Amino acid sequence: MQMRLAFAVSVHTKADILLIDEVLEVGDISFQEKCLKRITQFKAQGCAIILVSHDESPIQSSATRRFG
Repeated sequence: MQMRLAFAVSVHTKADILLIDEVLEVGDISFQEKCLKRITQFKAQGCAIILVSHDESPIQSSATRRFG
């Protein structure tokens, strides 16, 4: 619950850089979809996003550049 609250607070601010660490791992599918939708909105506004996760699929679907 704390991670959901922290994510909700952080995505309702104006940010140039957004660091997201494992937030998608704590929620159900509905919460994950809302998170990814909000991340997409931040990207459209030109926000730099650093997304950390053990699950590659949300990173690959959100990435605009690939490294490695």
